[in-house]
Amino acid sequence: MTATKNGRTLEFTRDGDPTGRSFGTQGTASGQFRRVSAVASTASGVVVADTLNDRIQLWTTVGTPSLIWSTGGFDTPKDVAVSNGTVYVADTSNQRIVKLSLATGSEIGTIGVGKLHSTEGVAIDAGGDVWVSDTGANRLVEFSAAGTLIRTFGSLGSAHGQFDAPGHLEVFGGKLYVMDMFNDRLEVFGLS
Repeated sequence: MTATKNGRTLEFTRDGDPTGRSFGTQGTASGQFRRVSAVASTASGVVVADTLNDRIQLWTTVGTPSLIWSTGGFDTPKDVAVSNGTVYVADTSNQRIVKLSLATGSEIGTIGVGKLHSTEGVAIDAGGDVWVSDTGANRLVEFSAAGTLIRTFGSLGSAHGQFDAPGHLEVFGGKLYVMDMFNDRLEVFGLS
């Protein structure tokens, strides 16, 4: 869990009980955070969207939490997802999804350049497709793993399938969960 305003992350069990472990402090130095917006788990740690420091960090959480790598060059990254050794970053103000190597943090590609308005959420489905919440356009966009546009849907509104600032996304159990921020709800869609 992120303690967004306190510049740190907190660890909980799967049942929601706090473990007492946390890492990170408020600041701009390596290993510090300014406005943590999202975390995604890996086999041995977490990838953190360090939004106001314009970077992504990978931490190991085995034993004493420690910084593995930190990659900059983003403009307000707000979400991260991990799939098959690749980190997907919603690089919000640069209007794109950036793919990073989980092993090194180096950039391995981009998705959606010139096709997105404001990317605040990213999730990967079981088939490897990349789902993006294009918040500025009040829509969801699906890309193939290679970055080919598959489809878009949604518009401004409050009916099912409409959004008012869709944000973070998650894929779980064959469903896509969308945080619809200004409609104060969670939208759920079946994936097939």
